[in-house]
Amino acid sequence: MKKGISLVALIITIIVLIILTAAVVITGVNTPQNAQLAVFLNNISTVQEAINIKMLNNMAKYATTEGDLEKYKWVGVIQGYTEANAENNDALPESVLQIAGKDVLAIDNSLKNELSISETEVLKYYVTTLGKVYYQGFEYEGNI
Repeated sequence: MKKGISLVALIITIIVLIILTAAVVITGVNTPQNAQLAVFLNNISTVQEAINIKMLNNMAKYATTEGDLEKYKWVGVIQGYTEANAENNDALPESVLQIAGKDVLAIDNSLKNELSISETEVLKYYVTTLGKVYYQGFEYEGNI
């Protein structure tokens, strides 16, 4: 008996490969686009998580009364909102942009430094006064 691949095994292997290729083409799998979407969704959820953590840390650090919970949570989250703003009961800065009909505010530089996203990419993320993250026209719908 000779050692090696038989012609039947070779033909079966080729047929299986053709079937798998056809299945991928028919289902319309767009691997590069899916990978880009996965990276984008990961980035936006990372920004949302960083904002939530910063707000919770602020509330734990500064809040002594229920009224403080709302005003101090924005320190270091929204650009231009500092401890002095919170102490003086200053309003949040005016909106810098409207996305999907919502007023959104730029994210503070100190928060940007905590993220592992490129500086130019982070500049595209905004937050509403409800703490929801927007990305130039895309609203994050994930669980927060």
